[in-house]
Amino acid sequence: MDADFTRQRRNLIALSVALTILYLLDAHLTSINLLGNTFDLKNPKAVYTILWIGWIYFLYRFFVHARESVPPSYGSRLQGRILPALAAAGEPRILAILRAAGKFETAFSAEHVELRAMSVQKYGWSGMRYHYTFGGRLSWLDKEGVWSDVEIKRGVVLPLALSVWIRVRSELVELFLTPHFSNFYLPYFIAAVPMIVGWWRWLG
Repeated sequence: MDADFTRQRRNLIALSVALTILYLLDAHLTSINLLGNTFDLKNPKAVYTILWIGWIYFLYRFFVHARESVPPSYGSRLQGRILPALAAAGEPRILAILRAAGKFETAFSAEHVELRAMSVQKYGWSGMRYHYTFGGRLSWLDKEGVWSDVEIKRGVVLPLALSVWIRVRSELVELFLTPHFSNFYLPYFIAAVPMIVGWWRWLG
């Protein structure tokens, strides 16, 4: 993050917290001290108007800088979480397909078969299911105790619910277990608090 983005984020959060405190304390400003001079406020509500104008300005500035400051690596990091999880979900299904096709020359067991460098090469949605094509290397132990190795490319169908859960879980981990959420999303939640509190006080 650059210094300008950090400054806009700090300004938005500070003014939002200040507005929230003023509303919760039901503060009525009657005077203001500026450079050692005290000025009486004949219209205290004008102070809130000025603060809200500043809030809108800081919110706009933060929005603009947030769009420019999102790390380009976020998408690649997210894919780095999703694709291995999809490969792990597809692996037993691929092994079942190969076993049913008589691919292995020995009795099947987890210790005798390895899938390595699995990756999702393409996918598409149809009929509440996701169709994935996985590519990687398959190694298995034959009857003579020799490891055989071959490149594979297999299509696998995963349930829609499983595919969606893998993506949602990856999104949650990337958002909440990295600084991404606190840097780019949390300020919006904080900025919404004075709007909610002010509306509630106005209704009251």
